[in-house]
Amino acid sequence: MTLRIVSAEPLNAEAPLAALYEPITPVESFYVRNNFSMPDIDAGRWSLRVHGRVRSPLALDLAKIRTLPRVTKRVTLECAGNGRRLMSPTPAGTAWELGAAGTAMFTGTPLREVLSLCTPESDAVDCVFTGADGGNV
Repeated sequence: MTLRIVSAEPLNAEAPLAALYEPITPVESFYVRNNFSMPDIDAGRWSLRVHGRVRSPLALDLAKIRTLPRVTKRVTLECAGNGRRLMSPTPAGTAWELGAAGTAMFTGTPLREVLSLCTPESDAVDCVFTGADGGNV
């Protein structure tokens, strides 16, 4: 099934409704949501850096992350703007119909596993995540 392109740059595309009838949305039909252009990442040189209110700042490459415990969960994601195009008046933002949603089995390392390696300080209260993309919203 082909995604419906909502915007080419940055790429935003929604799932065909038929793909959402399945318990798990096929990967090729899973919606794509971006605020900015997709960055070009060299997986061999990329690392996850954890710093700030931690006792042991660290940098983990993909090989190290893949050695950490992982979990798999069925998760449904839906863009907050799903259905925006059908509203009257149409609000500002990406003009989604109803395909900005999907369910998948996601596998990854829980954040607690990463944080256990750097020991957060007792007064640490939140995490700020910064992606490799960027621009003006």
